[in-house]
Amino acid sequence: TGTGALANPTGVYLANGANNNTVGGTAAGAGNVISGNGKGVSVAAGTGNAILSNSIYGNTSIGIDLTNDGVTINDGTKSGALANSGMDTPAFTTMTLVGSTLTISGYVGSAPGQTTFASASVQVFKSDNDSSGYGEGQTYLGTLTADASGNFSGTLTATLTLGDKITGTATDASNNTSEFAANVTSAAPPHAPSLGAAASFAVLAGTTITSTGLTVVSGNVGVSPGTAVTGFPPGVIQNGQIYSGGGSLAGPAEASALTAYNDLKGQACLPANNLSGKILGVTTGAVTLAPGIYCFDTSAQLTTTLTLNDGGDPNAIFIFQIGTTLTTASGAQVVMSSGGRGANVYWQIGTSATIGTFTALRGNVIASTSITMTTSASTTGRLFALDGAVTMDTNAVDAVPGASAPPNVALLNSVTPSGTQPPGTDLVYTVAFTNGGGQAARVFFVIDPVPAQTDFKLGSPSTVLATTGMTVAVEYSNDNAATWNGTPVSGGGGALAGYDRAVTHVRWRFTGNLSQISPNNTGSVSFTARIR
Repeated sequence: TGTGALANPTGVYLANGANNNTVGGTAAGAGNVISGNGKGVSVAAGTGNAILSNSIYGNTSIGIDLTNDGVTINDGTKSGALANSGMDTPAFTTMTLVGSTLTISGYVGSAPGQTTFASASVQVFKSDNDSSGYGEGQTYLGTLTADASGNFSGTLTATLTLGDKITGTATDASNNTSEFAANVTSAAPPHAPSLGAAASFAVLAGTTITSTGLTVVSGNVGVSPGTAVTGFPPGVIQNGQIYSGGGSLAGPAEASALTAYNDLKGQACLPANNLSGKILGVTTGAVTLAPGIYCFDTSAQLTTTLTLNDGGDPNAIFIFQIGTTLTTASGAQVVMSSGGRGANVYWQIGTSATIGTFTALRGNVIASTSITMTTSASTTGRLFALDGAVTMDTNAVDAVPGASAPPNVALLNSVTPSGTQPPGTDLVYTVAFTNGGGQAARVFFVIDPVPAQTDFKLGSPSTVLATTGMTVAVEYSNDNAATWNGTPVSGGGGALAGYDRAVTHVRWRFTGNLSQISPNNTGSVSFTARIR
């Protein structure tokens, strides 16, 4: 009948030095139908064998097999000793369908940016969903060309429906064609979830919210069905207020947050964007990311700087789906390439998140259980813990920026005793500071030079921090504030014992935020120097 399976173990078999053959082609009508066999095409040996524009489907094994050993995993290399040089397949990182426009991006190889695969030709097919998960290319859709780094992107016009499986092959300049790539599913473009009643909330928890120290939150703070919110004051809430219990605004906000969580979890993550086993900010392929959906089967870690390349689009969407926990190291950060807020960055956490000290995060964290913000961590975004607690310690949560004025720290210098004094007099130099602006000052230090013709007195620096909640480290420079690794030495530079003529500047470096609200917004620093 022409529709039954054939007895052939392989439809097309190339072996024993079969080089520089073409199966199919790029001209109209050149493609073959290869169906009903064991394998579609097998290249057991030989190189330069192009397999192009064919309709390969309905075979009981994989559509193309290099070296006759089943699916070959990409390794980022080519070797003339292997069939078709062991050419790697394309890896698709975007496969979105809107109407008849299929938007595609990805790379050839084991990671983006592998120049070994520069200028490779990537043929895209609607897949016969082979049980191996590696497609058979049933319907040829079009061709894209990789750039000098082996990356590719573009659009094709195709008659498809959402959910159709897509695969592809890569062919290098020597006509070595790869196996078919792992199937990916055509999907709607990533979208930001509706936050609904939760949109005005910066911090939302199911059980409790606890803050220690001078935490500053911009946006509403809410708990539901729990009711306990502690630490405000001394914590400060800007552009919002506290809501507690299911009968308050926190109740519908909690429901909206759950809906957003499920929306994020349900969006499709392509296999090439599964970062399981990689460390954000460290591992190749997880240091700089383009907009899209990224996933981890279990836990995720951020240890240094993760750059989200938004291409200058303030609305670029980045979604991270994390199976269990998110942890960040001290000082880790997420930065937007354009310097923006990252309003559409979302972290969907299967269990709990722990944000390390001094981490600067971007995005909205929605965790199934709990969120812990350790000392001086900050985020431009929201913290939603659906079934557990949010715990904070001297943090900044800037979810709902308002029209309030920026920080404005005024400095007032004084010296005691004042007026003209004779040599040998100890003078106390004081800098008083007050934040009279509309927001807390989050990175704050004071530098004061040691005046000419005076010698710095060892042990004299002091601070008055009152109720600011800040702590301080005192540092010294011997080179006019170029570096800060000086250590005062008694008699240094020819000064009297107990003084050091080599010290040129004193710096007080503060940890914590200087509030804009009295009486937590003021303090002073001082040191003593002797007139020569």
